[in-house]
Amino acid sequence: MQDKGISPSPSTEGSIGHNAHLNNQRLTKQSYSSLGSDRPKYEWSTLPQDLQFYLDYFCKNVTHHHYSLKNDAENFMHTEFLDEAFRNDALLHAVVGFSAFQHTLHNPNGKIQDFLQYYNKAVSILLRSLRRGERRTMGTLLAILQLATIEVRFSLLIQ
Repeated sequence: MQDKGISPSPSTEGSIGHNAHLNNQRLTKQSYSSLGSDRPKYEWSTLPQDLQFYLDYFCKNVTHHHYSLKNDAENFMHTEFLDEAFRNDALLHAVVGFSAFQHTLHNPNGKIQDFLQYYNKAVSILLRSLRRGERRTMGTLLAILQLATIEVRFSLLIQ
């Protein structure tokens, strides 16, 4: 029997090279009432299945506590943060990587490569952006912070 919200990892084919979906695309917020929650749901049907899986896992299972935040009164993690992720490919892959990391921790069959591929993709995208001298945005800063969060959480795990 699996824990609530835990399901097998999806296939990761197709997502690692997928960047075309962004183009500053905005999210469509819909009611999350089907899950019995007032959290917003985002329309991400244009994304590969594995990214959809981990974003859904993020919305259902990841809270501000995973970021060591005392509270999130305005639900930033599931609204503005995800909205920014859809405008910044590095942040999107970093969020998916963090979600995959959390999923791996709760999956008895989880493997490190289940989340490292997204982490590595996020780092590559971020480094390419920094090397090109692209304009720094809120998404850039959030991507750096999300990647640092993954590193801290992972280093605590292996100690």
